Amino acid sequence: MINTLIKIWRKSFMAINRFEKVSLSILICVATCVVDCDAQTNDFKDFLSGCIPNKTIVKKNDSVESETTFLGCIRDEKWRIEYYVIKEFYAVPAARVRHGHSRIIFLRGNKNLAATYDLDSPDELPYELSQNCLYFKYKRGGKEQIQRVKIRDSLPAPICVMPDGCYWPIKFKS
Repeated sequence: MINTLIKIWRKSFMAINRFEKVSLSILICVATCVVDCDAQTNDFKDFLSGCIPNKTIVKKNDSVESETTFLGCIRDEKWRIEYYVIKEFYAVPAARVRHGHSRIIFLRGNKNLAATYDLDSPDELPYELSQNCLYFKYKRGGKEQIQRVKIRDSLPAPICVMPDGCYWPIKFKS
């Protein structure tokens, strides 16, 4: 789909006015985002088929490197899965350097995307999920500290990975 849109864009770009060029460029960006988000969700569905906690998959394709780890499940009091929790770090080329992205991904029990939290550094990603709590390590005064975030019925807004480091979610429709 994206390749088709790019071909149409290239052929018609020279023959249209400025307003149409901007509109077409916006359409291509939106289509790219929708297709990319759907593809990522499908990737996670495949990734979760075994539901093995702490399973890590390292991928490298089209110069994008990623490391994705399934941390486990958040369950309700009846032991039903509320959320699947995944941490991911990926690096993309940007000019002559690589630009890294760290995020925590929550999928609903039906494996649809619920929310993502984009973090500043891979060091801020959680290292463990246990008894519906995410555990983060951080340093304060030269000592390693642990931040525990309990997840109940709904996702926290924000998630604080350390006392002064909180991140707001990007939420998706049910």
